[in-house]
Amino acid sequence: VLTDAVFKIIGSNFVTIQNFTMQENPLNVTSAVATNDMTEWGVALLCASTTNGAQNNTIQNNSISLNRTYSNTFGIYSNARHSATVVTVTTDASNANGANSDNNIYGNTINDVNMGIAFIGSGNAAAMDLGNDIGGTAISTANTISGWGGTAAISSFVGNPGVCYGVLSNNQKNENISFNTVLTALAGTAVNLIGIYKTYNTLPTGTFSSSVNHNQVSIDQNFASGILNGILSEGITNAVSGATIHINNNLIEGLIAGLAGTSTQIVGISNTSSCGILNINDNIIRDNFSVSATGGFTGINNSGIINFTANINNNKIGDALGNAINLSAAAISGSVRGINNTTAGGTTATLSVSGNNFQGFVQTIAAATEYVLIECLRQGTIAPSTTNINGNSFTNLVINTSGNVTFIRRTGPMTLNAGITDNCNDNRIVTAFSKPVAGGTVTLYDCVSASVGGIMNSMNQLRNNFSNITLTGATIMAGWNNVSGVIAGGPKKLINDNVFNNWTCGSGAVNVIESDLGGNNTTVNDNIISGITASGSITGILLGNGNAE
Repeated sequence: VLTDAVFKIIGSNFVTIQNFTMQENPLNVTSAVATNDMTEWGVALLCASTTNGAQNNTIQNNSISLNRTYSNTFGIYSNARHSATVVTVTTDASNANGANSDNNIYGNTINDVNMGIAFIGSGNAAAMDLGNDIGGTAISTANTISGWGGTAAISSFVGNPGVCYGVLSNNQKNENISFNTVLTALAGTAVNLIGIYKTYNTLPTGTFSSSVNHNQVSIDQNFASGILNGILSEGITNAVSGATIHINNNLIEGLIAGLAGTSTQIVGISNTSSCGILNINDNIIRDNFSVSATGGFTGINNSGIINFTANINNNKIGDALGNAINLSAAAISGSVRGINNTTAGGTTATLSVSGNNFQGFVQTIAAATEYVLIECLRQGTIAPSTTNINGNSFTNLVINTSGNVTFIRRTGPMTLNAGITDNCNDNRIVTAFSKPVAGGTVTLYDCVSASVGGIMNSMNQLRNNFSNITLTGATIMAGWNNVSGVIAGGPKKLINDNVFNNWTCGSGAVNVIESDLGGNNTTVNDNIISGITASGSITGILLGNGNAE
């Protein structure tokens, strides 16, 4: 039997379950599926039929503790994809009445379960769950989920993914997951491990907004492989213009891949869903640690196609209270990324990666690890498409690698005379930057895309300040490298009023600014280049012969 619960709400509405202590009987120890005597669910919300779901219920201020060594345990479980009696056979809710909608999950303390909170909506797009609220709008209604995880569920509950998670939102619209604390320390079978997981089995429709805000996620794991995600949003594989996804003001602190010699990858926040508007703003990602040899680290990733607006602003990938990542493996072959946005958007899409801070990328043992702090693929193909990479800070970084380090990389072509604007302004090194290991190339800004331009396309690179840099040995300094374009037909480039001061470099070649393939009215003016020393060659400004007259 896979349907044991302390409480079940089956097709009922406006029920409140409050102030209970729910515990597994310690005498129940048989976990084999065929003969188990253990409890699957603390509280379960289930459908009475495909047209009668559990709605407008409140699960509040309860303490739930089961036994996570039984991998089919869930603290709070809602599923509109199977009946109340058979969890492995699909019987999707067929209309809005059959969905489990408008339920409130507030102030619960959940411990010793394999999965914390799961909401799984219908696979019929017209009957997905609406308006479920996990955590409310303040810390007073927050849920705390601790001591969870270890492996994927052993049984195939319909719609339940084969990963391990603290909170699952599957086939949900207009849901809120906010102010929750999700933390655990565990070892177990290698599996992708996710603090808060938003996903879809079916492409949603209509106009809706999803919020994952003000949560705290901390996971200490000792798996041999897999991906350790703080927050993951995925499943919208084709762009849904009416979808808005908010992932804001979260604290991702203490993601730890603690088993040496492994391939676990750490990702703070990732979105791969394609939607109309994406906001990943004001998050803090810090105090993460890895002894994984091949996994690497990414602070924030977006690879979803965003039709209208993507904002990845004012995040702290490390801060004064904690490093972004501590890497301590003897040889690290994985890459380290700060913010990635590597998919093109809609035709008029705008992208902003601005006001972010990058601090504390610590690599204990030198290796040829590649670091890219910001990577952005340019967005739309016609006006008013704009890409903004403005006001980012790189604070007192010491990167102990013999590999390449790139501060800002902009990729992707421009369409001829499309009225597209790229801005990369007011970015700066705060205090200093040093790379104490010889080798590789340091690039401050890199754009080499074969973009056609015409006078209607422009690249503005103004008032950036990359000063106080120390390099060692044969490390090459590629500097500010904008060679995007085609001969005599690239975009107009304004590379003006930037400051490059106080560089101490080694024997590798040093270029401060290189500009080529710019269109008419390109200027490289009023830049301050001073205090550059090296034992190798130094070039202050290199203007290529592919620029327009």
